[in-house]
Amino acid sequence: MSPAKIFTTEHREKLLIKLRDLTKSLQEKQKYEVIKNIDLNRDFLINSVSTFKGYFYVGSDESFHYFNAKWDLKNDKYFRFSKNDLIVKEEFDYGTTEIKVSMIQSVAEFGYNDSNKLYIEK
Repeated sequence: MSPAKIFTTEHREKLLIKLRDLTKSLQEKQKYEVIKNIDLNRDFLINSVSTFKGYFYVGSDESFHYFNAKWDLKNDKYFRFSKNDLIVKEEFDYGTTEIKVSMIQSVAEFGYNDSNKLYIEK
């Protein structure tokens, strides 16, 4: 036998916190522009402008890989690719951490599509 389950105030607070976090995550994902018919050369331009910080992979969900382009003096650009358009070798959940990526060949390959590759920038 097991004890009766009673929905307490503590349970309610935990549920509300989880719902708040889920809603916040969904709202944040809406700011990412969907890139279709992927062209990595266009979306991951090699940029030598001194105010450009780089491209960062910020995780994946069940449908998309999320990236942002960071700048010092401009607004950051947020974009996402369908998992069918870009294969990421070691994906992780959205919002866990971030990895700097580029098209400049390095030892660590990050992901690829039919015609291009992305690498981890160190």
